[in-house]
Amino acid sequence: MKPFLRNLILGILAGVAISLGAAANVAARLFITDLALARVIGAFLFPVGLITVCSFGLNLYTGKIGYLLDNTNKDYALSLLAMFLGNFIGAVFMGLVFMPIEGFGNDAGVFVSGVSSFLDAGVALAKGFVCGLLVFIAVDIFKKKGGVSGTLGLWLATASFVFIGASHCIANMFYMSLSFTWAPAFLLNLLLVIIGNSAGSLFFRLLMKLTEKKEEVKE
Repeated sequence: MKPFLRNLILGILAGVAISLGAAANVAARLFITDLALARVIGAFLFPVGLITVCSFGLNLYTGKIGYLLDNTNKDYALSLLAMFLGNFIGAVFMGLVFMPIEGFGNDAGVFVSGVSSFLDAGVALAKGFVCGLLVFIAVDIFKKKGGVSGTLGLWLATASFVFIGASHCIANMFYMSLSFTWAPAFLLNLLLVIIGNSAGSLFFRLLMKLTEKKEEVKE
């Protein structure tokens, strides 16, 4: 199988996985009347998506973009493009799948994501950046530690960005598809979240690389 197609398929599966976690977050916010408890439960359940991605070796753009600094070549850039397209296809598809399920249709996705975070450019960038930081931390912990400790670290880092209210671009694709919300303002906001996610992940990895270089020189 050609690399682009393989990355596309693994990207679609990653989009499906993230959507399942996002759907659990939607369910918690819609069906639990206590808002504080719903936020906690939603944050607790959402990480199932990223755990699935890491456990099955799927390709999630937000989990891979930070490593661009370690793979500055055309092939890795093309793989990022393929997985991003796959993530989009998977997330949009799952939004359409969940739409007819009781309670999930109408404006459920927008309600859970928060309309203000969709429409405010500054908020979108900031929430995207924070999410990018924590997703990179989550994936890198799992990559380096593995096992129970790696899974726990991934879970806590992911739950933290959901509880904080940070924005994950692939999850937002699911929320938008679920609510069938594709107005220009929402698409612009999605672009800002993508930029924020990418910047947060690259920022964290860049600082890590700087410390690694210093350690090598010191040795």
